[in-house]
Amino acid sequence: MSEFAPRSRELGSLLIGGGVILVVATIGMSLVQTDFLEQSHGEKRNEELISSLLDGDVEISILKEDIGEQLKVLNDLTLQKDRAEEIETVAGELHQLVRSNADLRLTLSEAEEAVVQAENLRKAYRSQMREWLWPQFANRPLENEDLVTRISYKDARIIRVDAAGLLVRHQSGVARIEVASLSPVFRGKLDLSISEAKQVMMEMMAQDLKLKKRRVKKEGEPSPADVETLLAKKLAKGKEKAFKLSDLISKADSAAADARYQERTSKNRSAPASLETWGARAARFERAALKYRNQLAEALIAVREMEPNFSVPGR
Repeated sequence: MSEFAPRSRELGSLLIGGGVILVVATIGMSLVQTDFLEQSHGEKRNEELISSLLDGDVEISILKEDIGEQLKVLNDLTLQKDRAEEIETVAGELHQLVRSNADLRLTLSEAEEAVVQAENLRKAYRSQMREWLWPQFANRPLENEDLVTRISYKDARIIRVDAAGLLVRHQSGVARIEVASLSPVFRGKLDLSISEAKQVMMEMMAQDLKLKKRRVKKEGEPSPADVETLLAKKLAKGKEKAFKLSDLISKADSAAADARYQERTSKNRSAPASLETWGARAARFERAALKYRNQLAEALIAVREMEPNFSVPGR
């Protein structure tokens, strides 16, 4: 009994000591495992963060490329916008030039008509004045001061005055004195011109030549070739006039229609850089178109006498 007790105590001590060691070992293992787990979790988290950063870098790179492409598109759109604005500005200027051109064409046409009318009035007035002036010099003596050189005729008197010069009677007969032989002062009194006299003389010579050619034929009978040539020239001139009038009608109608549209829709009552209202402009071009239509009708009648089936395209 005495031997068993010490052994029991030794065994108990061993058991207690082993338990303590086991507990300590368990605690140590637990601490080591906890530290290892924490370290593994941190590394995993770190790897996840690194992976996220790499993904972010890739996305940033892709976004930068997208931004670059979008900037190119934006630059292209900006250029297109600037170009469109330039085209719109040019189109506006062109439209204004078209209007101005229509105005100029109408003004030119009216100016040409005014010039023709003024020239006709001048010729008519000059003709009337000469009809009154020239007879006053009939039977008047021709003096030395009336000529550039001295008179070579005795008792020369003026029979008639015309655009080609003077017809005088003298002791030896009748002679023609050219305008160039008259003194500048006397030419002024007679309203004679050297250039006009040359033209008249050329026409007289051409007329004499025609008369000489016609004497070979029957009196006053032109050849078929002459008639055909004259008719062809007359027809070509008439057609040219008809086409020109047709073009003027189109221009005037277009300008009038544009003015009527602007009168209805434009915020401005008048055309740009003009005191003329849109309505007045439209009425002006409408009057011009009506005038051209009347002239075209007359021109077509004249042309169709030579070419019955002639027509102007679009009319």
